Amino acid sequence: MAFFADALCTRMRWRGLSKAPPEWINYPFGDWKESGAFDALLVDGIDYAVVKRISSLLSALKKYDNVDPDVYKNIQSFLGERQRKHDPIGYAVGKNAQDAVQQAVEQRVFTAQELDNKGKVCNQTILTFSAIGSPDVCDKDALKSALGKLKKWHEVRLKLGEMRKAAQADLCKVVCQLAEKGGITRFKFGDLAKIMKDEVRSASPEHPVVEDDDGFNQFAQRLDKTFKTLKYDTTDKLWQIREGFLKQIHDDIDKLNCGDQVHERIHDEFQEIVEFIEADEELPSQAQLAKRLKIPKNTLNRDMKLLRQLFDNKWTMVDNLGKHSLI
Repeated sequence: MAFFADALCTRMRWRGLSKAPPEWINYPFGDWKESGAFDALLVDGIDYAVVKRISSLLSALKKYDNVDPDVYKNIQSFLGERQRKHDPIGYAVGKNAQDAVQQAVEQRVFTAQELDNKGKVCNQTILTFSAIGSPDVCDKDALKSALGKLKKWHEVRLKLGEMRKAAQADLCKVVCQLAEKGGITRFKFGDLAKIMKDEVRSASPEHPVVEDDDGFNQFAQRLDKTFKTLKYDTTDKLWQIREGFLKQIHDDIDKLNCGDQVHERIHDEFQEIVEFIEADEELPSQAQLAKRLKIPKNTLNRDMKLLRQLFDNKWTMVDNLGKHSLI
């Protein structure tokens, strides 16, 4: 287990995932340091790289002393598939950037240090312009500023959401201009790739994390209608039904497949909605609720999707609460 966890961490760093939001590969956490975040990835990784491939690994053991290289390869494939499926834009931009810089290396525009085991550019690679190389690797802010000054970058970036040879050729010209027009002589490929991914994601309408006010409003209004009906019924039986229902929801939140910090946050978010309803206040939009709770919009959107999924098989129970109050 320890070997696999270390190998997974190494591959995450090499792919630039260790500091990326877990949501980019479909894990409902704000940070990999959150309780349960890495464990969820680890369980899925072991299932993909070992359990489902145990036959091929056992066959390899008959030929070789160990199968560590095979496991590493499977981990790489696991992370790659998560990116392709859940962050297609980031994955495509990363591949386009990698191929574009590789072209520049082969054209001897750059000298490259710390290539991967196949001799290719990777996130750890340090690139130096051959003619005017500097011993200092530029920081991310300087690299981002230099890239932003290149007119051709703004022409090319929206073509990078899909893997295309033509886009890679154009992007190669962009990175070759970093020294001449941007003043950058030495940089880390992983830094450049992250800057490009962030800019293309933010400019793309297909960005995977979006606010879903419509779904939130429908959810909150349906709760509002039921709870306001119950509020004006003072019978002990219905009050107990209502309180029992709320307790069940909070119990079910604790069973969601996410870390303790996420559980606590969703408890607070749900309770805030209930308090708005009980106070007869106008229901907030999702953006207003995020501001009130001081939670990033994308984080609240992710949490509300989990909460709405929890309610998918409970709406009959919710509706029955309202019907009971009318009997």
